[in-house]
Amino acid sequence: MPSIQEVRLPDMGGVTKAEIVEILVTPGQFVQLDSSLLTLESDKATIEIPAPVTGTVVEILVTIGNSVQSGDILLRIDVAADASEVILPQASMQAPPQPAPNISKPPVLAKPSDYYTPKPHASPSVRSFARELGVDLSLVTGTGRHGYIMHTDIQAFVKNRLSQAPTPAPAPGIDFSRFGPVHTQPLSRLRQRSGSHLQHAWSSIPHVTQFDSADITDLETFRQLHKNDFAHQSLRLTILPFVLRACANALQAAPIFNSYLTADGTSIVTREYINIGIAVATDTGLIVPVIKDVVTQSISQLAASIQQLSSKAKANKLMPDDLQGGCFSVSNLGNGSGSHFTPIINAPEAAILGISKAQIQPVWNQDSNQFVPRLLLPLSLSYDHRIIDGTDGTKFISRIRELLQDIRHLLL
Repeated sequence: MPSIQEVRLPDMGGVTKAEIVEILVTPGQFVQLDSSLLTLESDKATIEIPAPVTGTVVEILVTIGNSVQSGDILLRIDVAADASEVILPQASMQAPPQPAPNISKPPVLAKPSDYYTPKPHASPSVRSFARELGVDLSLVTGTGRHGYIMHTDIQAFVKNRLSQAPTPAPAPGIDFSRFGPVHTQPLSRLRQRSGSHLQHAWSSIPHVTQFDSADITDLETFRQLHKNDFAHQSLRLTILPFVLRACANALQAAPIFNSYLTADGTSIVTREYINIGIAVATDTGLIVPVIKDVVTQSISQLAASIQQLSSKAKANKLMPDDLQGGCFSVSNLGNGSGSHFTPIINAPEAAILGISKAQIQPVWNQDSNQFVPRLLLPLSLSYDHRIIDGTDGTKFISRIRELLQDIRHLLL
């Protein structure tokens, strides 16, 4: 007898509901373990649901647009069938599909067109929100997958309309194809969402950026000495775990950097935990997963956390909880060229640290009365000047520099 396994929606880390925006399989299709089955989208993230087993899809219980929550049955997989023995249920033997628990729309077996031609849409809560503000959804550009309209899209539309003053019509754009061949490609949904977030942060937060450099010559010697030990554990020992520990120490010493401004701008809220986001470049854009409780993790644990979250981000496997709860962010240009830069604050955080490629530079040594080669790591600290003043910024970046120059202080 075939062994049919139900695929249920896993715990989504605090997200109560999400909507089906894409169905990536069809009944009768053979799927491998961890291959993508469905794509969900909440107001905070896009989530791909992987196959928990290898087998053949025998029934899909949801359609595009369904609202689902943790524990709902999404589809059924025959784990006994293999790729050469795909048996679909006879139409005459199929009972009318029954509604899955907690699904807002009656689930029916979808037509092939339902799987591959999703249309732009909005959830009931988004439509209600638009009605409250008097917004015509036909005028709103959705930044969700396949044009899905989100709450943030409604907010951005209203803010944009309110900020527009009566001005003459803009001049028509220049047609650069007149001067030679051009190539046009659409921005990914992730780049559209992150771009909107960064534009809002840059325009609404008064940024101040302070620059410094840390002499990490001794730290690099220590890292080179121990990186093979980490390699035996399938881990890469980079400079980033040490930077995260230094930032956590500095955040403990200067809690104002671990705070945020309330929406009405009248109060500062200080967090009593330290979670740090790391900017990860993916094929579709920049994403910032969050490492929780950094102060409790060792260097090896931080290296493992960085490697795990970076891999999940690049494979589009991050869950909503992986992206939430950040207090502070670090943007690492790695081996890219250049020195200092101005990182944009990841609102509603108060600050972000940027690190660039470390380079050998001559440094004056008073004891030997000569220049000596040292490895310097450029640091770029941007902070919200409504919350943090220049004196605090100087102390904070100096603290990070001191910790990286002598990592023994991280043990204190």
